[in-house]
Amino acid sequence: MGHASVEVTRKVYGHFFKIDRSELARRASERIDILTEAELAEAEKAGNGEADEARDK
Repeated sequence: MGHASVEVTRKVYGHFFKIDRSELARRASERIDILTEAELAEAEKAGNGEADEARDK
């Protein structure tokens, strides 16, 4: 059962998945930056040198 090929499936349902991947990547990158900064702030607060190590990467 199913469509004869992946191409047929794409033609039938493809409009459901049209997204701007560059916008998705930008938003994901923003979230990663926010999490990284939060982790660095916690490491600095702890004063155990992890923040310095992380910034060097």
